[in-house]
Amino acid sequence: MYGYYGYDTLFLAVIVVFILGIWAQIRVKNTYKKYSQEYASSGVTSFSLHSSISRLFRCSCSCPLTSPSMWSVCLL
Repeated sequence: MYGYYGYDTLFLAVIVVFILGIWAQIRVKNTYKKYSQEYASSGVTSFSLHSSISRLFRCSCSCPLTSPSMWSVCLL
């Protein structure tokens, strides 16, 4: 009468979504780690590909791009 001591379904749904989000993040990170070690079949490096895309869209980016994680900083 004074309170509900059972589990709330919304609380359980939030916990399930949180766990699924962590699981998906781990899968993406592992997949990126796996394929970042492989060479492209065309022999094109990620830096040369970024340079080509930048020229195509006329991006005057002067930031040092040593890894793909820096691309988002440059392209914003």
